[in-house]
Amino acid sequence: MRTVADTDVLSTFARIHRLDILKKLFEQIIITPSVKSELNKGKIEIRALNPIIARLTREELKELRKTDIRLDKGERECIVVAKSRFSRSYP
Repeated sequence: MRTVADTDVLSTFARIHRLDILKKLFEQIIITPSVKSELNKGKIEIRALNPIIARLTREELKELRKTDIRLDKGERECIVVAKSRFSRSYP
């Protein structure tokens, strides 16, 4: 199973040294550029997960502008990527 992961989830598991749990649950973890940046700023290491960095498409960038600005950019990018890339897979 694949997932789009936000900074909160990744940093929580990294800080308790249990990224292995996420690795067992998900065969593929996708992070957005803003999440990667937030993790880097916090010096939070998740390389062990071998995450895929999602490059937002033109359409996703358009959708990003429509999202709730009360959320931080990482959360908004995760929502847009998840909706765009996963909602087609499910009815």
